[in-house]
Amino acid sequence: MEFTFGCSYYPELVPENEWEADLDSMRSLGLSVLRLWEFAWSSLEPREGVYAWDWADRFLDLAAQKGFQFVICTPTATPPRWLSTQYPEIFLTTRAGDQRKPGGRRDVDVDSPIYRHFAAQIARAMGERWAQNPAVLGWHIDNELMGPEMAPAEAHSSAATFGFRQWLKAKYGTVENLNRAWGTAFWSDAISDWGEIGLPENPRATSGHVLDYSRYFSHSLREFLRLQAEELREVAAPHQWISTNATAIFDRGIDHAHLAEPLDVTGWDAYFGAAGRPHPEAFAALAHDWFRSMKGKPFWIFETGSSLNEHTGAFWAEMRARGAAGVLFWHFRGHRAGAEQGMAFADCAGQVAPERAALMRRIAERPEWREALPETFAPHKTAFVFSPDCVRVEKSGDPWRKFPFSYLEATIRAYVPLRRHGVGCDVLRPEDLSEKLEGRRLLVMPSLRLLSRENAGILRSWVEKGGVLLASAKTAHQDEAGVLYTHLGEPLAELLGFSLDAHSSKNLSSEGEVSVEMADGASFKSAPFCDWVTPNGAEVLGRFVGDPLDGWPAALQHSVGMGNVFYAAGCGIELSAFLLRGAAQIAGVEWFENPFEDVGLTPHWTGQGMWIFNYSDQRRQLGEVSVAPGDFTLALNFGQTPHNGTSQHLPNGSFSLKDGKGCLKSVGSG
Repeated sequence: MEFTFGCSYYPELVPENEWEADLDSMRSLGLSVLRLWEFAWSSLEPREGVYAWDWADRFLDLAAQKGFQFVICTPTATPPRWLSTQYPEIFLTTRAGDQRKPGGRRDVDVDSPIYRHFAAQIARAMGERWAQNPAVLGWHIDNELMGPEMAPAEAHSSAATFGFRQWLKAKYGTVENLNRAWGTAFWSDAISDWGEIGLPENPRATSGHVLDYSRYFSHSLREFLRLQAEELREVAAPHQWISTNATAIFDRGIDHAHLAEPLDVTGWDAYFGAAGRPHPEAFAALAHDWFRSMKGKPFWIFETGSSLNEHTGAFWAEMRARGAAGVLFWHFRGHRAGAEQGMAFADCAGQVAPERAALMRRIAERPEWREALPETFAPHKTAFVFSPDCVRVEKSGDPWRKFPFSYLEATIRAYVPLRRHGVGCDVLRPEDLSEKLEGRRLLVMPSLRLLSRENAGILRSWVEKGGVLLASAKTAHQDEAGVLYTHLGEPLAELLGFSLDAHSSKNLSSEGEVSVEMADGASFKSAPFCDWVTPNGAEVLGRFVGDPLDGWPAALQHSVGMGNVFYAAGCGIELSAFLLRGAAQIAGVEWFENPFEDVGLTPHWTGQGMWIFNYSDQRRQLGEVSVAPGDFTLALNFGQTPHNGTSQHLPNGSFSLKDGKGCLKSVGSG
């Protein structure tokens, strides 16, 4: 699969006599793919059932003559005025009861049967018009499906309420089962009939209600995608794929792997910092890994910025290194009216700044882009668990269920060491564990607060057969409905080798960080988001220092069957890195020395060579390789022998191969 650069373009906003100059300018920059029509519904269908294809056909013909290929978008994020005026009920209703109005985007209710009808109709019409065009690479449904902008990922219409009730019926079968799962006897909230169930509008709604509605919201988005995908698939040429551009990757509780099920290709919009902060580079890398892992295939970056900054080269290269088949910039030419009038490659006259053109040409000419990607990727030995449910459970408005240290903060503190040490990984959700653990040697599972007994059993079996698990506070406190276990951590108690004190249901009241001291004297900082652990078979590798946790275990290891469990009772990057190095050694997973927080590594997909990304403003030297500020390289050999499970010494820690199981040196078990 060849790599390509391209951009979004809006010919409906540009005078026709200027199209050719823009196309020539794009080609001179090395761009070869255009993403089109995402907001062009009123230009393509100015009145209901009346289509205006001629101008679009002329543009496609001209662009194809100049060597461009196309990603054709269905324009369903922005309904035309004839549709919104005739059927105002298609607009989304917020929790406050306000209905969105025309003039924006993504303000429609994807549960609306009326909107679904017209969305399927325009998708089918576009497919029939251009499916046989040989320059069309693929189809792109809607734009950044995430719910309303500047509001929670919710829709409070009658259609959404009906859809939610039907979804709950299919999941639980009876209201008795629902009541049991949600724990509705509390505050006399038991349900006696499906018609009593609304959306979780009360800020103190039970966790099960909040979780299930958020799961339904992802389901509803997926069905909207599936509806259009089915229309397109009936007419599309065999080589044309179907996708969409995901956004709100981690923070809104949307399960993008679920949304990807009816699609052929995954993709997301990778703006710097959009996937999460702090550590925006690491959040973007985690997103790349997730979208590649969803189907084990190359993914697309459908939008990214073209602004000039010191990170541009490294940022673009990391997309490619982690499996992107193409990178499309948003967008080529600035538009003169409406919103979002910046962030374009060229100004409103189509002129590209010389320094921007030089940067693009310089990066596009690099040989690292030219190697073809495989059609599918072999699974990594290491997997990283990300749970949309752990994001969702934090959406409750109940002050008693506030989480001062978020799941996403714990997540990124566990992922940064993987990226720093060049440990390639795939991203799994908890529901993927039953099918995608085979062949894995190391599983990194940060702060999986919600864990079902079924998945706990899968983890136990996998570790007993030789797997190495690295987990962190707070793990297995609640079941899949958000109900606390009688004893925190109980479904994993035998596997973890310790019990959790009642304090573990709370967070430390102190702000900042607490200290962790390891057996060899190494000291790390940890966030005040900790488990109070009493060992019961597990060996203690490090302890907290200072009140109120002074002397309590901070890091543990437990040998179970043929496998091992490592546990960080606090959340800190350096503590996670220390345990990762030990877990990788025992699992036989390669890792590399890297002292720099602002340099990322990922192995080449063949296993031969290492990508190095320098996000700092200084030149960085790793082994024999020097990387300029903001730059990148693919090093076939950078003078460093990987640690692969045979070394008995790693930085900041002492290791011994005790009893053939590779236990870390401990500081006691009590």
